[in-house]
Amino acid sequence: MTKPKLALVAAVSLLALGGAGLAGWRILRWTGAGPELPTPKLHVPERWKVVRTSDGHNVHIVGGVACGKCHDMARDGFIPVTAERCTDCHADHPLSIHTTSLARATTTCLDCHGFDEDVSRSPENCARCHTGVGAHKRVDLHSQERCTQCHRPHETPALVPRTCTECHTEVAQAKHGKRAADAGTCTTCHGVHDPRDAADKQCSGCHQQRQPELAHALDRGHKSCTGCHQPHVFTKAAVRPCIGCHQQKPVLAADKHKACRSCHDEHSPKSTEAVCSKCHKEKTTHPMVAAGKCLGCHPIHPPAGQIFAATAVPGFGPATLPATSCTSCHKEVATDRGHHAGNLACVSCHDTHGSHGGVVKPDKVKLCARCHTPQVKLARSAAGHTCNVCHLEPHQPQKKPPACATCHLQQNATAPAGHSNCMSCHEPHGGTQLATAKCATCHVTQAKQPHSAAGSCQTCHRAHGPGGKATPPTCTACHQPTKLPAMHAITAHQSCASCHKMHEGPPHSNRASCTAGSCHKTLGAHEPTATSCIGCHPFSTP
Repeated sequence: MTKPKLALVAAVSLLALGGAGLAGWRILRWTGAGPELPTPKLHVPERWKVVRTSDGHNVHIVGGVACGKCHDMARDGFIPVTAERCTDCHADHPLSIHTTSLARATTTCLDCHGFDEDVSRSPENCARCHTGVGAHKRVDLHSQERCTQCHRPHETPALVPRTCTECHTEVAQAKHGKRAADAGTCTTCHGVHDPRDAADKQCSGCHQQRQPELAHALDRGHKSCTGCHQPHVFTKAAVRPCIGCHQQKPVLAADKHKACRSCHDEHSPKSTEAVCSKCHKEKTTHPMVAAGKCLGCHPIHPPAGQIFAATAVPGFGPATLPATSCTSCHKEVATDRGHHAGNLACVSCHDTHGSHGGVVKPDKVKLCARCHTPQVKLARSAAGHTCNVCHLEPHQPQKKPPACATCHLQQNATAPAGHSNCMSCHEPHGGTQLATAKCATCHVTQAKQPHSAAGSCQTCHRAHGPGGKATPPTCTACHQPTKLPAMHAITAHQSCASCHKMHEGPPHSNRASCTAGSCHKTLGAHEPTATSCIGCHPFSTP
């Protein structure tokens, strides 16, 4: 072998050893032993320091493959090789794979077997291309498994999947459905590349065909079918009980509402309003709130710590079901006994059920008579006297009622001074005169006079109109002058008021009474020893 040829062989051998080979080649050049070759064609690029650790290089170098097997340095220089060189050794593998599944005719060995600094180019990193586009979804459920357990990229067919039960032995005997035909296969529900929860969304595909109402089951409180149903043991006995999730769910009247399904349809758990009427026949339109009619007052699952007390009302039978307070909506007062003198429950007057829907019961007089029987009886005896005429605000009955003059206009207009307070003489509900309402109660002095003893005050007076005498009559209405005895017959004595006062006793009989004023003033010296004129001039017969 000639000297130039020996030098070339040495150079190739050194290059196969990487960096050390390059250094050796330079030594040969320095000694003059090597041929005069163009330096660029034999120069190993700096990039080699990065790409030498790639998966492709590691496999081949560790396996003892010489660099020259892939790199024809004498012909091409030290440049990246093409996929065609792979077939020199791997003739049993086609140059291009996945042509059908990916529709990419340019897919070659180097697309999966990386020989450069791109570390993602690896046979184990199928997700580099299978990113979830179209039918080639990124693996989720089996992301920790090697793709080559089911896929054979260099074989035909490329997909040779293992049976699910090779790994999932616990479901080997699982059945889904009553009939064998319903059982299907694992992939009926589970897509091997699907997300872990994808099977939950497949239930409706089969079950809605037989039960269309399940279409909205997952919109009503339950997130997934498998939250209650065991997917691989799909029987009623295996359904998870409600208490499994709802441990801390208080319930109203727990002895009557023991079973959740007595009120809840498990596939529409929040639609319970119509269920109440199955057991509770009361009809109501109250309250009209968003929570629903019954549940507006009787929340079947009251908030934690909230206490409801049953209310027993006299005359209304036994205590009603516990309910929220009326004042939770009706904010007028602080408590349900804040109205009507502060000691009467709302339900005493309001029928929360029934056709009235919370309004006062229709026969208001009978309603008031439950507690105010004497007053109602009196009011019935007086025309125009009904409870709500004077008690305008039933929630505050003691609030000042309108004045009697509101209705009794004439009586008020004709009442003399001192008689404007009607209730000082009249019982307000019946309008009758009080037993204590006597003229002498106020007119003490006048009542002691002869006129009061002889007759009643009403003979001459009236408390108010329209009955009775509007003005006191004259004395002659009762005392006929022609029938009066003795001195009464004298014409000058015909004016009663000259000697008599209406509410006084007999006239004075002393001299001063007769000689005073303009009557007998000239007779002051007549019979000066006489103390009384009537001793000689009598006004009455013995």
